[in-house]
Amino acid sequence: MLGNELKKSFLVSLWFMFLTFPIMVIRVNTVENIIQWRWANLFFVGIGSFVLSAFWRYLIRRKEQGIRKTAVDGVALVTLSQRLLNDRRFIIPALTSVGLLAVAFPFVFSIYQTNIMITALIYVLLGLGLNIVVGVA
Repeated sequence: MLGNELKKSFLVSLWFMFLTFPIMVIRVNTVENIIQWRWANLFFVGIGSFVLSAFWRYLIRRKEQGIRKTAVDGVALVTLSQRLLNDRRFIIPALTSVGLLAVAFPFVFSIYQTNIMITALIYVLLGLGLNIVVGVA
């Protein structure tokens, strides 16, 4: 069973490396008219996607097996994330820091990274709009 899960994670890693190859490996320098090959990026993408896929599969298998109990002695268990999201001492500083990071992002990072972030956020808004139109949201 573990070998099958690792095989699936390996296939996910290969597929993700194939999909991100043009973005992560090939860099065209238009000033010097050369193509730079960044093979280390592909390696890191492969390792990262394999580890995340294996971890995700482990969590799904653990949930399916029912290792996590829903109640102990009639008292419902509250997860750490639920406790943090319900605690105002955590939520207010977290939202403040995310807001400050969003405001400071264009001043701290380069225009290239800012343009990439803007494009990513536009795609997020398009996805949310599509969910609303289709009725999934």
